[in-house]
Amino acid sequence: MKDSKSRSNVKNILTIVVLAAVAVLLAWGWFGTSITAEDNAVKITGFSGQKVEYSEILTVELHDIQPIIMSKTVGFSVGAKKLGTFKTEEYGTAHVYLQNSGGPFIVIGKTDGKWIILNTVDSSETMALYDEIVEKYEGARP
Repeated sequence: MKDSKSRSNVKNILTIVVLAAVAVLLAWGWFGTSITAEDNAVKITGFSGQKVEYSEILTVELHDIQPIIMSKTVGFSVGAKKLGTFKTEEYGTAHVYLQNSGGPFIVIGKTDGKWIILNTVDSSETMALYDEIVEKYEGARP
């Protein structure tokens, strides 16, 4: 009887640990993403973050319509929030950092053929970020 009680306690503790880990990962994905246009690079922090030097950028475009996302490869997808690597209809595999589905959407084509699709929670903030990226990208070009 004591052995069965011990197993039950272990199961309960394990369940609590797993639920806490899931809660931490969800919170990190939900609140932990930040996108900034620094002097030399676009910096994306949080889940699946990266730093893209302006010299690695081939194109920067602003789209009103969200690219069609066909499947998630690796990442986080809850409602309109999508973070990670996704397969898209228009760009193939892309790094996606979408905070909402309403647009606009910044699409960055890199010199290595990879794509980044991103936006922020607020459309005016996304447009300001786009303007800042374009200004710094064009200023960095030879």
